[in-house]
Amino acid sequence: MDQRECRQRVYDHRLRELVRRTGDVGIATQLGVPRSTVAGWLRSAPQSVVSLDVLENTEVALQAEVIKLRGRVQTLGGVIGLLLAILRVSGFRLDRTYISDPTARDDLLDAVDRARKILPASAVLRILRVSASRYNAWVGQSRVAGSRTA
Repeated sequence: MDQRECRQRVYDHRLRELVRRTGDVGIATQLGVPRSTVAGWLRSAPQSVVSLDVLENTEVALQAEVIKLRGRVQTLGGVIGLLLAILRVSGFRLDRTYISDPTARDDLLDAVDRARKILPASAVLRILRVSASRYNAWVGQSRVAGSRTA
């Protein structure tokens, strides 16, 4: 027997649900689903399906969300630009600043940890203008002080 003939077929959960709701086996059999399979769908309890909520949205709803998100991205880009300009004009630089307050240092390290979930570590440190060795020294100082465990 050919391997393709032995393989169990998998059907779209939305098709199964449509057949269950309507009770119309013809919907599936017209697509080539065996009648015995469709009958099994009608006898069995619905299976839970994990899916992304965006898959259920209409095209118009997705387009509206894209437009809204583009606006947020522009707003955030503007805010980031302003903050970077303020830092440049003020002359503030972390690479030339000793952070002696353990709480302030931990707050900064926590912010770096959050950013690293989204950006590569090298990008985060480049934005902060902090070398990897300086960052690692801060992490080491925090561990020695016992204020951070990770």
